Amino acid sequence: MFLTEYTEPEDWPEGSKLRERRNSDGSIPAEILDEILDEIITISERDGAVWERYVCVTDEASETFVSPPCDVDDVGRVYVEGWTRRLTTREDRMLLIHPVCLAFVCRHNGITPKQLWETFHAEGSRYQYYKDEPTALIHCVDYFENKMRSGQAFEYHFDEVYPGEEDSPNPETIKEIEWLLARPTYLPAPQKRKLITMQGPSSRAGGKVLVIPELLDNILEHIVDVPANVIESELKESHQTFEAPSAVTAAKTLLSMAQVNRSFYQAVSNRQDLFFTAIQNFGWMLPFSSADWADSEWPDTVLEDRAISRGSNIDWRGYMLRCVNKPTPHLRNRWRLHKMAVQFARGGNGHRFEKDRTCFWNAGSLALKPDLQKPEAQGWEVGVEWW
Repeated sequence: MFLTEYTEPEDWPEGSKLRERRNSDGSIPAEILDEILDEIITISERDGAVWERYVCVTDEASETFVSPPCDVDDVGRVYVEGWTRRLTTREDRMLLIHPVCLAFVCRHNGITPKQLWETFHAEGSRYQYYKDEPTALIHCVDYFENKMRSGQAFEYHFDEVYPGEEDSPNPETIKEIEWLLARPTYLPAPQKRKLITMQGPSSRAGGKVLVIPELLDNILEHIVDVPANVIESELKESHQTFEAPSAVTAAKTLLSMAQVNRSFYQAVSNRQDLFFTAIQNFGWMLPFSSADWADSEWPDTVLEDRAISRGSNIDWRGYMLRCVNKPTPHLRNRWRLHKMAVQFARGGNGHRFEKDRTCFWNAGSLALKPDLQKPEAQGWEVGVEWW
C-alpha cells in the first residue's frame, strides 16, 4: 500500500501523525505531510532538483533540437518556457528528458541531441509494433532497475499490497529505491596516494628479472592498452555485456601483479598512471559531461597530476576499486545510466515483442575513453541549469 494525501486515516500505521491529525474537511495539514515526507525521503536538495528539471528533444527547437526548460503535467501535456504551443507526449515527436541524462548519453555516445532525436523519430526510424505512437523506438529500451516504474510516484510503502499472491505487486520501500534518485553526475574525488613501506622477504632472483623497470613497464603498458576498436567489438557481442572483457582483464591483471611480492607491489604502485589508463577503458568512471565536472568539483591537484606521464601521486588504484564496488548511491545510479547509454549505442532490431524485426536502430558509438579535459559547453548546454 502506498501512503498519499488521499489515504484514509485508518489505513495509516499505528502511531502515525496522519492517523491522528486531520483538518475538519478530512484533508491532511500541509505542514504535517511535509514533515512526514521529510522523514521518509532523505535525498539531498541537489539530488531532488536534478529530477525536477526537464527539456524536450524535439524538431520544434530547430537550432539545437533542445527546448528551453519545461514542465509536464499528469496527463502528458508539456509546457515549454516561452513557447505558445503546448506539446504532448502522445502526439508530438519528442523525447522528454532530464538535462543531466541528455548530457550523459550525448557525451557518452558521442552524438548530438539532433542525432538522438533522429534515432527515434526521423524518417524510416519507426517500426511496426508501435508505428502509430510518437514514442516509437523508446519502447525498445530496457530501463534495468527502474523498469516498470514509468509514471510511478516514489511514495512510502509499509505493507504488501496483496500478501501471499504469487503475482501480486510488492513495491520496495523508499529506503531501498532512493538510490534511483541520486544524481549520476557526482563522482568522489580521487585521493593522494599514501606511501607504504612493505615488510617481508626479498624477491627471488627470477622475480627480480621481471622487475627490471623497462621490461615491467613494457609488460604493464601492453596489458592496459586496450584499443577502442577492441572495446567496441566486445561490447557488441552480447546484450548482457556492459564492460569490455579486455578492460576487466586489464584491471584484474594489474591488481594481481601487485600481489606477487614486495618488488612487484612497489613497481606497480609506482605506476598509478597505468591504473588511470585501466579506468579509461571502463568509460563511465571518469567525468566527461559538463554536468559531471560542475558537480564533482575535483581539485586542481588531480588535473595537474595528469600532466605527469609517470609516477602519479593520485591513488587511481583506490579510485578504481571504489567505482567497481559502487558504495554510494550516486555511483550505483551512474552505472545504471552507463548501461542504458551502452544499450543506446549498441542498438537493436525493433521491439523485443515484434515478430518482424526489420528496423535496426542505434544512437551513437561505443568505446568511450574519457580523459581529464573539461569539455566546453556547446549548443544547448550553454547556460543550462543542471539542478
